[in-house]
Amino acid sequence: MNVNNLKIDVLVVDSHPIFREGLKRVLEMDTDLRIVAEGETGEQLLPLYKQYQPDAVLIEANLPHQNGIEALQELLVHFPFAKVLFLQWLMTFRLFRKPLKVGPLGIY
Repeated sequence: MNVNNLKIDVLVVDSHPIFREGLKRVLEMDTDLRIVAEGETGEQLLPLYKQYQPDAVLIEANLPHQNGIEALQELLVHFPFAKVLFLQWLMTFRLFRKPLKVGPLGIY
């Protein structure tokens, strides 16, 4: 949380530009939230997190090049207390269990 203005800084990583833009607009309606950065691949998660140190991360589970689960595993090695929410379009029980074992705070 940025102590100067008490906003919650959020990093959004999703491979769908239209969804990402819509999500940003919805989140920015909340005056307590601020989108500090966005990415579209799993490979971008760790460098963006290091650069911006957000309070929360919203990440798509099925990212290209490095999926969200792999990206989260890498992030948690360096930042074990990162707060992450997975974004998943279709979720079967098998797919639901795997990301929860990695350590996000939730799946939406």
